[in-house]
Amino acid sequence: MTKLTLSMDEKVVAQAKRIARRKRTSVSAMFTNLVLVMAAREREKADIPPDSIAARLTGAIKAPPGKTDRQLVTEALEERYGAGGR
Repeated sequence: MTKLTLSMDEKVVAQAKRIARRKRTSVSAMFTNLVLVMAAREREKADIPPDSIAARLTGAIKAPPGKTDRQLVTEALEERYGAGGR
């Protein structure tokens, strides 16, 4: 594992430490997860042609808290075509 030194405002460091403590993790683990999520989103966006309507609409709406993209799609399909194979 490689060590990384970051510079940031003291208030941000204090907030990061509080959040990490509440989530029972480390600031390093939180930063790692943040970078991994951002990298995954970049890969997803790379799969969308930049001139497509999907690219223009990406990020236009936010999913409700506690709902995954898959759940939203499933609900929309069930609403459109009736309750599916559950």
